[in-house]
Amino acid sequence: MKKKSFSKNINDVQELTADNCLEKLSPENWEVLFETDEEYHRRGHYSRIFPPENKAKREYYTRFFEFQRFNNLIVQNWMNSGNNFLEKIIKRKYNQNV
Repeated sequence: MKKKSFSKNINDVQELTADNCLEKLSPENWEVLFETDEEYHRRGHYSRIFPPENKAKREYYTRFFEFQRFNNLIVQNWMNSGNNFLEKIIKRKYNQNV
């Protein structure tokens, strides 16, 4: 069986949505999203500073990076989506409603 290759080019995930996430994200990308979600729920009284949900804050913090990072972009798109990408992959993997 031929393994599907996934791009790590940020241009390929600029317009990442719940509709196209199953085709664009690799198993490793999904792991990043699951880990990010788990970290968020373990945060206690701390606040996430990056990637922030607020666009103005995102622009402020982005200037500290030399270039945009792929994993930051997929997390940012996931956070800003009205749909939860993680539910979609669980439904597909286990073929059930969540």
